[in-house]
Amino acid sequence: MFTVEPGHGAHCTALIGTLTRTDVAQLRHTLDALLVPARPVILDVTRLSTQFPPAVEELSRSLLAAGGWPTARLVVAGPDPRFRAALRSISTARDVVVAEDVPDAHRRLHERPERVRRRLALRPGTPGRARAFVDRACADWDVPHLADDARGVTAELVRATRTSAVLTITLGPEGLRIALRDFAASPVPAGVARLTSSWGVTPRPDGKAVWAVLPRAS
Repeated sequence: MFTVEPGHGAHCTALIGTLTRTDVAQLRHTLDALLVPARPVILDVTRLSTQFPPAVEELSRSLLAAGGWPTARLVVAGPDPRFRAALRSISTARDVVVAEDVPDAHRRLHERPERVRRRLALRPGTPGRARAFVDRACADWDVPHLADDARGVTAELVRATRTSAVLTITLGPEGLRIALRDFAASPVPAGVARLTSSWGVTPRPDGKAVWAVLPRAS
C-alpha cells in the first residue's frame, strides 16, 4: 500500500510506501488525476518500494490516455534500482523522463522522453480527423518534414477500414510509427508499400493491426 503526499516544489507529488499487485488500481487513479492537460507532473518515488514491477506500466498507459507528450508531461524522480529495472523490463522507461532526484526532475520537466505516443479512436469516414491528428503530432514533436508522408500513410490505412478503429502514432529512435487497429477482416491497404518499405500486418482474433514506419531522417 502507498500514500500520496505533496512533494517538494511545484508540480511534485510523492508516492510513499509499497507498490503491490493490489495497488495497481490506486496507482492508475492517482496518475489519471495528476496528468491533466498543461500540468506537468514530477512523481517523487524516492520513498516507494516496488514489490509488483508490472505496475509501473501504468505510467505509460496514463500518459497515453492523457494525450501524450507535450500535452501530458511526467518526470519520475529518484527511482530505486528495482523501480528502474521494472521500467526497463517493459520499455516504459522510454515513455517517461527518469531523474536522479527531485531537483534534477525540476530541471528536466520539459524534456521530451525517448518515445512519445498518441492515440485516436476513429469512426468510418473520418479521414480528415485522422490527418489533422497526425499533422498536430508532427508539429508538436518537431518532425514537420515527416508530415506529408505521414498523412499519406494515414490516408491509406484509414481508407481501407470499414469499421471503428484506433490510430496510434509513436515517435522513437526508429522513426515515426503509424498503426491502425481495426476490428474486422478488411483488406490490407496495399498503397502503404508505395510510401515506405517498412510496414506490416499483425493479425488479431478480432481484426488486425497494420503499421508503417517512416525514418526520422526522411
